[in-house]
Amino acid sequence: MQGKTTFFVIMGRSGAGKNYLLDKLETKFSREGIDTFTSISITTRMPREGEKDGVDYWFLSKDDVREDELFEYEKVAGNIYGTPIAPIDAEVTEEKIIFAVLEVKGYLQFKKNIARTYGEKAEVHHIIKDTPADVIKGWLKEEGHSDEAIEKRMSRDTVLEDLQKNDLYSSAFSIIKHDAVSPEDEIFTRFINHKLPVVESSHSPVSCPSITN
Repeated sequence: MQGKTTFFVIMGRSGAGKNYLLDKLETKFSREGIDTFTSISITTRMPREGEKDGVDYWFLSKDDVREDELFEYEKVAGNIYGTPIAPIDAEVTEEKIIFAVLEVKGYLQFKKNIARTYGEKAEVHHIIKDTPADVIKGWLKEEGHSDEAIEKRMSRDTVLEDLQKNDLYSSAFSIIKHDAVSPEDEIFTRFINHKLPVVESSHSPVSCPSITN
């Protein structure tokens, strides 16, 4: 990863705690002196209560959306969600960490287009926030969602199937369980270890004796 922009894309079920993990990672990497940037998606849906433009999403009208200005996009329930190119393009520098939260289909588009745009100047890795359905349901109930709303939300969620279908578990940079104590420390340590250059030994190789039973 030395001399490259590194993208970390967080994926997981709806309500799995992806944004919570994102906040932890932003704080950890910044505290360690790593230059970071977080990509904010655009959407054409109306803001929900408490959401802020430029913080949760960039809220746009459909007339303002141009597909050639997005690294990836998807239409959900009649609304467009996507990752704008311009903010990321302005941040791609050596030793930069860029975070994003995406759905599986969006991630696959995103990874392909980042490689096409930046080549060896960038690397894209994904982190899976692996939270069981019963835990998510408990969290949503605590937030005041009705059983009907929770079941409807969960039934529409195909993230697990999409992750498995595209073999994204085996290629994940990290899989974070819901009860992980300090996931940001684990991911940071893996990042640093992966970033270190490989030092070749100057010693001649030693052949190992064969072991027979």
